[in-house]
Amino acid sequence: DAALAHLNAILTTADVGIAANFEKAEVLEETGKITEAEALYTRIVENFLNLGNTPPRNLPYVAKSLEATEHFEDANDVFGTAVKADPQNAEAWLAWGQLFSKKYDETTAIEKFREALKIDSNMPEAHLEVAKNLASTEPEKAEAEFKAAVEANPKLPEAHLLEASKQIGRAHV
Repeated sequence: DAALAHLNAILTTADVGIAANFEKAEVLEETGKITEAEALYTRIVENFLNLGNTPPRNLPYVAKSLEATEHFEDANDVFGTAVKADPQNAEAWLAWGQLFSKKYDETTAIEKFREALKIDSNMPEAHLEVAKNLASTEPEKAEAEFKAAVEANPKLPEAHLLEASKQIGRAHV
């Protein structure tokens, strides 16, 4: 509730409204308020479709909102537009790769993560995503990417969760 109170304060600020609405939708979703989250994701998409002229920095939020509402092909198109408009947006490349990892194919996902890493070679989330996508086919390379993620951010929660699940898996073998 405290996070929502802070987000509510900036929802109508012109420069951050889309980002704040998206973040609010994620918080709502993570706290089990799915209907409210879906309504916000839908509003972000509708505003994009009806208003046009969305700044390139906000396109990844539109794409992730499309993804959250299961409009995967549209999300893919908007991510493509986002990185074409701003090829240096590492977060957009990362999110696009996550879409490919989830819905399409690992090879293309890894390509998107590598684009993010060309922009920011120390982006721990991108290293971790590469590691997850390589884990079943190239475990040595996956381990190197995992180590790069932890080196870039030793406190990255997702990395520790991945390591814990690997340890649990080894304990059951």
